[in-house]
Amino acid sequence: MKARVYRDDGNSDAIVQTVLRNLSRTVRASPLQSQNDLYIELRARKILHWLTVSPADTVGITVHKGWVTLSGEVEFAHQQVAAALVLRNLTGVVGIFNHIRIKRAGTIYLPKKMKWV
Repeated sequence: MKARVYRDDGNSDAIVQTVLRNLSRTVRASPLQSQNDLYIELRARKILHWLTVSPADTVGITVHKGWVTLSGEVEFAHQQVAAALVLRNLTGVVGIFNHIRIKRAGTIYLPKKMKWV
């Protein structure tokens, strides 16, 4: 695979689109994709079970062609974010759809020198 050099001529959106198009040509799905999906799902479930921040029993996981879909409901926003963050670097994961709902949405605490929103 040849390395390509892109110059920023002020049209960075075009550069990003070109890079993504070239990446999509080089990334190919494995012929054993369904087995890979099952393996990713099992590892993701185990990781969420170990994660104390996000309750594994309330988060559903499905995997299709390397895309992980998270569903369910958690108490707080940090649990929703933590679930996606720990799974995004798993081998074989192409991307994550985070459809986890938050029960206690509305009040967010901001650090010192800021107020309640």
